[in-house]
Amino acid sequence: MFSAQAQVPSETDISQRHKFVCIIVTVDIDSGDILDCHVPMYCDIQNSFVKKTLIGKSLYTDKELIIKDIDDRMHTPSKRALISALQGVYNHFILTRKMIMSGQKRIKIQTGA
Repeated sequence: MFSAQAQVPSETDISQRHKFVCIIVTVDIDSGDILDCHVPMYCDIQNSFVKKTLIGKSLYTDKELIIKDIDDRMHTPSKRALISALQGVYNHFILTRKMIMSGQKRIKIQTGA
């Protein structure tokens, strides 16, 4: 699971309630296929659109297609922020995938005794 956020434009009405748009995606680490996604600040119809646009596509091979599809078909003030958040998810995915493919282990943070 990956997530990222980006700041929404300050001159929009949505910025009065939300400073950031966050996207959460479940991704198959081998293929990059997006299995599920959610944008908490969006209503059901916007989330449905995002899901239809992303699910089944691969972050590894379809990133540009996903961005173009959102840019061409989504006409909301938070569109650019969503695209930036998707770029953040992609960056996290690529770094994690490279780490796993190179055999590096994730750093475990221990808390408490």
